[in-house]
Amino acid sequence: MYTNLLHHWTAILRSSQTIPSHASNTIGLLTQHVNSLSLTLLQASPPSSTVVAESTIFPFYEQNRALVTDARLKQYIRIELPS
Repeated sequence: MYTNLLHHWTAILRSSQTIPSHASNTIGLLTQHVNSLSLTLLQASPPSSTVVAESTIFPFYEQNRALVTDARLKQYIRIELPS
């Protein structure tokens, strides 16, 4: 769900004429929330399920990378590092 939400927001920002001033903060808060959930999921997953957990987490960070490396958007969106 969070990956799809971030993908949707990225598409909206890419098509916008102006970038809202709250965009970076909003995306940062979403990323911080996903960071927390991801860390909890990885810590709570038994070793046999770690690959499954990682495969649900990585797409979000790949979408985040696409957003913060976008030629136009990178000057507006702050990079949030995972825990």
